[in-house]
Amino acid sequence: MGGPTKEDSVTVKTCKLVFRHFISAAALVAVCALPAAAQSRQGFSFGLGAGIGGADVTCDDCGNDLGDDVENGPAFYARIGVAANPHVVGGVELNVWGKTWDGFGGTEITTGLANLTGTLQLYPSATGGFYVKGGLGMTRAAVKIEGSGFDDTDTSDIGWGYQFGAGWDIPIGNIAITPEIAAWAGRIKEFEGLTGWKHAVVQATIGITFP
Repeated sequence: MGGPTKEDSVTVKTCKLVFRHFISAAALVAVCALPAAAQSRQGFSFGLGAGIGGADVTCDDCGNDLGDDVENGPAFYARIGVAANPHVVGGVELNVWGKTWDGFGGTEITTGLANLTGTLQLYPSATGGFYVKGGLGMTRAAVKIEGSGFDDTDTSDIGWGYQFGAGWDIPIGNIAITPEIAAWAGRIKEFEGLTGWKHAVVQATIGITFP
């Protein structure tokens, strides 16, 4: 039998990432088990959220030099939706993750990842706050290297992306507090000579939804 493959290591790493951030979000979502006031979804809504996300990057010829470790950094989202009925909300969502760290030879590396997707949020209960969501759209990756006499570079490219997740709208007056855990990913055919670029982010956030 052969040893573990690269795909095996990525799968194990992804599972650990999902579990780690699920535990982080569990304390936030636990309060949702308490009964919440009935709410009716209708018309437009707008949401903003922030939290922490773990990002993993791979490509065809990266070996273990890129994406060997999951990088944690701040994560944000913004979304606009419109209710088709009390069970279905369609909309557009922007997810962003970024981090800056010390690179080679005294340089500073900043990486930014983003997804812009059309989404559907499905609510099993017409008056309950729990939902699952999924979406498909476009992705963008950007890398900037600067400092220590290095010729500053600032490159970016786009591809296609997708997302899925679950959350809970907890009504408080005329707004809702929305803890959520989501995973989003993107693929770019070639990014700065790196073919088969793939990135994935698992994030735990708390947001505010304005109905």
